[in-house]
Parts: sequence; structure tokens; C-alpha cells
Amino acid sequence: MVQNNKFTYRRSANAVVVSPSGKLLVLVGSKWHDRPDRSLQPDLVGGNIESDETIVQGLTREVSEETGLELAVDSVSLVFQNTYLSLHESEYWQNYYFLAESLSSDVTLSWEHSAFYWVDIAEFVTVNWRPSQRFVVDFMNANGTLKNFTEIHNNK
Repeated sequence: MVQNNKFTYRRSANAVVVSPSGKLLVLVGSKWHDRPDRSLQPDLVGGNIESDETIVQGLTREVSEETGLELAVDSVSLVFQNTYLSLHESEYWQNYYFLAESLSSDVTLSWEHSAFYWVDIAEFVTVNWRPSQRFVVDFMNANGTLKNFTEIHNNK
């Protein structure tokens, strides 16, 4: 996080995580009284990047904290980036979305999520994602990124 006189600059990294068997991870958010829009909703793993971290370092830390999973670092692929300015909160955000393979499918959830499940692509794209994540999932599905990534990693 970097601040100037007007805005706070923030970065976040999220990932579609693929298990060694080619399944995709869906998290379910915990009950958040201060964020009902995220409460008990499907979620991608990820979160805010600290100011002293690279984007990939922040992503791998968030994945580890939220799920206990370790990513295959050579599999981490940036697939989408967006920026937005929140005038209400005086924040400028850069959001990064990745595809990455986990080294296992043994998930240990943090307090941020209440449940998880591994699904195939057909089910993953039908999940009721919140709008910002829905857009990214649809983008990755429409351009074949999800299918190509899982096929490549299933054929190792």
C-alpha cells in the first residue's frame, strides 16, 4: 500500500488454482458482517499484496494463508489485470488474476473461508461468482485459457 495526498494505492492478486488432478478450487467466504456482499459467497483465493512484496510473492503468500496450498511457482500465469479508482474510499486499485497449479489438493482453510470444493471446468464456469470474479472467469473461459491450462498441466 502506498499513499499520496489524495489516494491510497493498493494491489491485489487472486488465482484460479488447479489441483494436480486438474480440478479447480472454489472457496466459500465466511460470514462477514462488515462485507455482506462477500459473506458466504463463492470466492477465488487471493487478497492484498503488501508493499514490500512482488505480485507473485503476494499471491503465493495469500494462497498459503487462505488454503495451506503451495503453488508450483513455474505454473503461475497472469491471465487478467484491471485497475479501478474508488472515489468513495479514495483508493486506486490494481488487481491481478492468475492461473496456477497447486502441488497438492490438501486444503486447510483460514478464518476467511468456511468451505471449499474442487470442480471441473464445466461446473467452475457455472458457479455464482460475484461480478468482478464472474467477469474474469467468463473471460478465461471464452478465450480458452481455462481449458488450455488444465490440459497442459494434466498432460505433464
